[in-house]
Amino acid sequence: MRSIEDMLEKYGDGAKLTDRVHPHKLRRTFGTTLYNSSGDIYMVADVLGHKDVNTTVKHYAAVDEEHRKSVANYDLFGDDKNE
Repeated sequence: MRSIEDMLEKYGDGAKLTDRVHPHKLRRTFGTTLYNSSGDIYMVADVLGHKDVNTTVKHYAAVDEEHRKSVANYDLFGDDKNE
């Protein structure tokens, strides 16, 4: 696992990233992207190797709430809520 951390640090430095990228952050980003694009929590649980889907639900409930909030701001009928 340390070699993956070393690679992420090396390429992060080369890309002049301001935040360090850790393997777990990469895993969470992957899971979040997969969940946002598919909406299938069971698939995310399977891909991430969670034995119990409730573990996945617990971690991605906040992601689901953020997604709902962002969708609530979409202007579907010409009435901009942001004005």
